[in-house]
Amino acid sequence: MRILFLSDLWDPERGSLVRQIHARAKALRSRGHTTRLFSTRADGGPADEIVHEGLEIVRVPSRVPPRWRALVGLWNPPVLRALRNELVRFRPEVVHAELVHSQISYRALPLAAASGARVVFSAHDAMTFCYQKMTCFHGGEAAGGRGEDWRARWSKCAPCQGLRFLPGRNAAIRRALRAAERITAVSEALAARLRDHGLRCEEVIPNACLPPPAAPSPARLRAARERWNLGSSRVVLFAGRVQEQKGILALLRAFEPLARQHADLALLVAGPRDAWAAHAQPLARELGLESRLRVAGWLAEPELEEAYALSRVLCVPSTCFETFGLVHLEAMARGVPAIGTIYGGVPETIGDGGAVVNPFDREALRRALEELLFDDALHARACAAALARARTHFDAERVLERWLDVYGVRDGATRASHLRG
Repeated sequence: MRILFLSDLWDPERGSLVRQIHARAKALRSRGHTTRLFSTRADGGPADEIVHEGLEIVRVPSRVPPRWRALVGLWNPPVLRALRNELVRFRPEVVHAELVHSQISYRALPLAAASGARVVFSAHDAMTFCYQKMTCFHGGEAAGGRGEDWRARWSKCAPCQGLRFLPGRNAAIRRALRAAERITAVSEALAARLRDHGLRCEEVIPNACLPPPAAPSPARLRAARERWNLGSSRVVLFAGRVQEQKGILALLRAFEPLARQHADLALLVAGPRDAWAAHAQPLARELGLESRLRVAGWLAEPELEEAYALSRVLCVPSTCFETFGLVHLEAMARGVPAIGTIYGGVPETIGDGGAVVNPFDREALRRALEELLFDDALHARACAAALARARTHFDAERVLERWLDVYGVRDGATRASHLRG
C-alpha cells in the first residue's frame, strides 16, 4: 500500500508528533508498504525532496505571518498546487493528514479525496475548533480552574483573537473534514470535544510508546550533571514550550516552597531560552528561585535522554486543554514518573504512572511534587507503574495494527488502483 502523510512540520528533532510520524512510516516500510511525507518549509528555501531517517519527504515553501494563519489554514493555493502534483505522481492509496492547520490547509482533504485515495484525518490538538491552545474553558484563577465551558463561539473567540478572528472558520473546517473517510483522535477527551463541535470521530488511537534509545552511560550522565551544574540535587524536569499555557508559572509557584525547605532540589528547564526570558524569568526572580533553576535550552535527542535520566520526576502541569501529553509518555517510557494536568487527555496517558492535578491548585501541585521527590517508596512504585503503563497501554506494535485497520489493509482496500496503469 502507498501511504502519503501530510504534516506542516517534517523534522523529528523539532517535535514529538513528527517523531511519531517517522516511526510509524518506518514500521510500515518494514511491512512492505511505501511511505512518503508531504510537508512545508518556512526557511525561505525552494521546494525540494530529501530523505530523512529513511523517509522520503517532499518539502514546499510556505512562510505565513501569524496574522494570516487562520485564513491560510483553510486554503493555501501554492501549497495545494504542489500537493496536487504530488498526488498525481505518487498515486497514494491512503492520504493521512496529521498536521495541516497552519500551512498545508484543510482544503488538502477534499483535494486528496478527489484523487481517489482513502483520506484519514487525525486530530492531535484542538485546532479544528480553536485558534490556539484552548484555555478559555476553565475560568482561570477566578474560577479555580474548575469551569467547563467547552464550546467555541464568536463571543469568546472574537475578543480572544482580535484581528485574527475569521468568521466561518470552524464551519469551513467542518465542511473540509467531510472528505475524510475516517477521523481519529489521540484521546477520549479530545474525541468528546470534537463531537461537542459537531465533528465526527470514529476512533481513538493514542500515540505510540516509541522504544527509547540506549540509556546514557554513567560518564555521560556525570558530564551532564556538571554541564547543568546539578551537583547531587534531586531534579524536577520541565520539558517543552516555555509558556504559561504549558504550566511553567504554576510549576514555579508550587516549586518555591519546596526550594525553601530543601537545599538538594533543582528545576531543569528543557525549553527555548528566549521563551524562558520572556515568559518565566520575571516570576522566577520575584520568587527568588534563580539559584535553583537550570535553563538548558531546546535539547536535541541525546541531551534530552540525559535530562530524563537525571530527573526524579517530570512536571508539565498545563493550564490549557492538553490533548494527550506526549512528553509525559516519553518520560514514563524511561521509567520517570510524570505530573500533569487534569485537563484533556493527560489523565488517560499518565494513569498510575505519576499524578494529575489541577494546575490552579497550588497546594495540590506542591504536594504531588513533594511526594514523588522525597517519598522513596512511593517514587519506586510510580517509576515501575509509569514504565509498565507506557509499554502496555501504548505499545507501538498494537498501535500500528490499529492504524493498518484504519488504512484499510485488512479489507484489501486499493482505492487508488484506478490511477495505476
